[in-house]
Amino acid sequence: MKMIKKDNPLNNSKGQALLFIVVAMSVALAVGIAVSSRTLSSLRRTSNTDTATRVFASAEGGIEWFLRQPADVLLDLSDGDTTNGNNCAATSSECPCGTLPHPTDISACILEYPGQGADNINAKAEIRVSTFTLNAEDAATDHYWFTLDPGDVKEVRLVNLAADEYYQGDVDICWRSLDTTQSSGIYYLTYDQDGVIAKGLISPTFPTGTYTVTGDVVAGSGTLDYDQCYQLNINTDTDGLRLKSLYVPSKIGIFPSTLTNFPLQGFEIESTGEIGDENGIRVTKVINVFRSFPYMPAILDYAVYSDGDIN
Repeated sequence: MKMIKKDNPLNNSKGQALLFIVVAMSVALAVGIAVSSRTLSSLRRTSNTDTATRVFASAEGGIEWFLRQPADVLLDLSDGDTTNGNNCAATSSECPCGTLPHPTDISACILEYPGQGADNINAKAEIRVSTFTLNAEDAATDHYWFTLDPGDVKEVRLVNLAADEYYQGDVDICWRSLDTTQSSGIYYLTYDQDGVIAKGLISPTFPTGTYTVTGDVVAGSGTLDYDQCYQLNINTDTDGLRLKSLYVPSKIGIFPSTLTNFPLQGFEIESTGEIGDENGIRVTKVINVFRSFPYMPAILDYAVYSDGDIN
């Protein structure tokens, strides 16, 4: 009788080899998927960063283009109708040269950035201009605010575009030092066509945060970002109020006692950057900037710090 030897399944290595191959392929597949996922994620982040940078640059370009325009051009655009003028003969509209009137929105001008070479991504900015009187409007806390560095001067306009419409009433000048280690003071000057009407130095007083300004708004109470206030009465025909921060930078808020005849202070320029391709717009970004009317920049420091009179 012939004996037939059977393999012991415990000694059969064929199943083990197959199992090893399956595990190795699974690990390789998992590693490949992880690497691909990270690569795609990195490419997505890079693409998003590039798109965000482009759209922000487009909006900034629109702002810069209109900041350099003369005040009369911005005033023409501020009525919300770009068709009522001829600021650029090439387009027969109020939009300045280098820009185009919006095809469907008469309040906007278009600044285009066409794709270059193999880059088929087109960008543009939609720009709208309006006038502003106050740049912080919130019920009882309506005011006009700005920051001011030592050596710089800011002017608050007190006469409307029509030369005989002057603001008269109280103006509360509120401020806060932007230096946590030192208080700031304010130098003010009002003037008309004949020269200086009034001027003075406003020193910080203590305790801070206890001064009530026009409209029952308490500076420094947490509602507003100011801890010093001074009330100035404008009772003559005055062209402007000029301010200078002393010692350290200040945040300054101007609170008029009445808003009925408080003059325009400048222009608000809104630029919406857009990125698009053959499939349409993908991303937008909006930037708002306030630009004042032109004014003389300097106040002579000798007139502020001299012990005697200077004419």
